[in-house]
Amino acid sequence: MTHGTPPYGLYEQPPEIGSIPPNRTDTGAVLIAEVMGAKNCILAKNVDGLYVGDPRIDPGAELIPEITAEELLSRDMEDMVLEKKAVELLLHTRHVKEIRVVNGHVPGAITKAVRGERVGTIIRA
Repeated sequence: MTHGTPPYGLYEQPPEIGSIPPNRTDTGAVLIAEVMGAKNCILAKNVDGLYVGDPRIDPGAELIPEITAEELLSRDMEDMVLEKKAVELLLHTRHVKEIRVVNGHVPGAITKAVRGERVGTIIRA
């Protein structure tokens, strides 16, 4: 386990809109996993995965159990649970073939993801 804060500083990519840089912890975690030669990257969040809507506003919002990076980007979701840049990177990685989004507040969720069990959302390259 590692934190995902990318070591950019002086050569940060400017954001397309606003002042928040596109490369934050999710992007950093995917980059670190790629450099380490990992086949996947597990992102522990405070939600059960990626939903078609915001489950806090719409309790009927469905969990997306599995999706490709290309399909997810084509949906152009206003609010994803992870950084768009992390998903874009998945289109170009050599080693990382999937990002798993799991709820890090649920005991055992990360262990299940490491074992390859169904939990959260899998975003495939």
